[in-house]
Amino acid sequence: MNITLRQKMNTQPHSESWSRRRFLRGVGDLTLGALASGQAALAQEGATSGQAPAIENNVLRVSLSPQDASLTVVDKRIGLVWRQQARPGFRVALDTMSIAPTSLSTKVVGEEGTYAVTLSFAKECPHAFDLQLEMPDQRYTSLPAYPFPFAAPEKSWYYVQNTSGEGILMPLEKAEEINKPFGWSGGQPWWGLTDLKRAMLARIDTFRKPDTKSDREDRTIYATPMRINYAFLTEGGYLGLAKEYRNYFLGLHPEM
Repeated sequence: MNITLRQKMNTQPHSESWSRRRFLRGVGDLTLGALASGQAALAQEGATSGQAPAIENNVLRVSLSPQDASLTVVDKRIGLVWRQQARPGFRVALDTMSIAPTSLSTKVVGEEGTYAVTLSFAKECPHAFDLQLEMPDQRYTSLPAYPFPFAAPEKSWYYVQNTSGEGILMPLEKAEEINKPFGWSGGQPWWGLTDLKRAMLARIDTFRKPDTKSDREDRTIYATPMRINYAFLTEGGYLGLAKEYRNYFLGLHPEM
């Protein structure tokens, strides 16, 4: 019996086309995996050569200086660069570094000993990253010297001072008037910087016993490991910061 070409094509097993699709999908997965591994390898190579290793997503690039352990964040939406106020005596132990596409772990050697540091992105919040800080043999600590606080990118910015009530905007040019800056001693677990439009929020997500006294000495106690979330806003100013924290809080307490 003669079989036409059309009949022959129709008699091919259905599983063959399915297998072809599965093969192509598998090749795609391998390609993405290879790209991710390649990015991590390049980051580690850069770290050993003295360049700052980094992690990044579509919104932020976060790099860690091997020389002084400070962080630099580039907001790729508007090209704004955020840098930390580094202090002497800190460095990254490069031989302890581990880098993946969305996370970086290493040890930082500083004046109070060695810190285990992990930086990571969360898919649900691309404009923010988490920093986890572990201090060996310590369950509780006062405000540690590391991580360093972020500095305002330009002049005429404000520090958001969170008291037991509402937040207060304090000019950074009058730093001596800011009570217990860059810590979490206020009634709400975050502080921020803003120029009334762009802004940065530093929120602590782990237990603390805040020192709400009005004197300048900060006696707040923190449980370790500490986990800090840094979020970067392109608009909204103080109201944007308050909304950012409100959304986080309601996400933890959906019943409210």
